[in-house]
Amino acid sequence: MHTWEDVPFSLADDFYLIGLDGRTNRPRLHAKAMNLGVGAALLAELVLANYIRINNGRIEVAYRHYAPEAREHADMLSRIIAEPQHHLPVWISYFAQTATDVVQQRLVARRFMHVESRGMLRTKQSYVPVDPMAVEWRSLRIARVISRRDIRTWEDLTIIGLIVATGLAEAVMWDSQTDERDNLVAILHYLNDEPSLHALITQVETLIAAAVLAQRK
Repeated sequence: MHTWEDVPFSLADDFYLIGLDGRTNRPRLHAKAMNLGVGAALLAELVLANYIRINNGRIEVAYRHYAPEAREHADMLSRIIAEPQHHLPVWISYFAQTATDVVQQRLVARRFMHVESRGMLRTKQSYVPVDPMAVEWRSLRIARVISRRDIRTWEDLTIIGLIVATGLAEAVMWDSQTDERDNLVAILHYLNDEPSLHALITQVETLIAAAVLAQRK
């Protein structure tokens, strides 16, 4: 029987799944926070593939690069190249508008999710995991990584940073001890070694905080 426990996921796909409640298939984040987190995760995929870097609040594209094989990455890169004047928060907010759709479609292509039609006229579509327990496993896996400080990849470090930035930490670490939660602080220090990832995560946190303040006014 095929299991998903040790299957590597793309960074944005993994973050999105961690943001879902495997029992209800409902997001554990407000739509704004989820979209910003997934949008930043897609940009982080470009950073880790050495297509872009963040410098002084702007995205710089590698001088010599081949077009990415993934269509979503190629589209993102072409837009950044066409309008290099925009600052990082503009790009994160822009890609956040479609990021969740992109990831859902990738997960359908991988046969991890399928599309169901709902409503009287069956005009509403929802993305449903093929195996709900596999969604729960994504959160359990990253919680174990945090509790053991077993950071082996930049992808996991970025996911942990986004979990904290978007407010997912409480949901992921709900049954952890105090010392395990303290691990988050130590782990996040590693992001200082990758300024581009650090900039992405910091900007997500800033954008979410600004959105919360705007709602309170």
